[in-house]
Amino acid sequence: MSGEITLTERDRGREVPVSRGDVIELRLPENPTTGMRWSFDDHAGVEILEDRNDLGGAPVPGAASERVFRLRVLGGDAHLQLHRGQAWEPGTPPDASFELNLRAQ
Repeated sequence: MSGEITLTERDRGREVPVSRGDVIELRLPENPTTGMRWSFDDHAGVEILEDRNDLGGAPVPGAASERVFRLRVLGGDAHLQLHRGQAWEPGTPPDASFELNLRAQ
């Protein structure tokens, strides 16, 4: 039976029990107007169903928002690794990173 799991920045570094077919909604803070956006370094073991920016309430120029990834677990253990940085500045270190281990149940 598939379930839905919501994870946030507070879950950084956690090990999360999952089952094949589970859908994970990962919500991470970002401010796309600065160019600092989240992207995956590693997402083997999951399928990306959706990748969007959620402005929350009324959009205000320069306001912070959340990057929302909806992921389907394909089965087995997985290690997710993301970083937040400016894509047009290769070689520049990210300003934040996020890692998560998914453990098949």
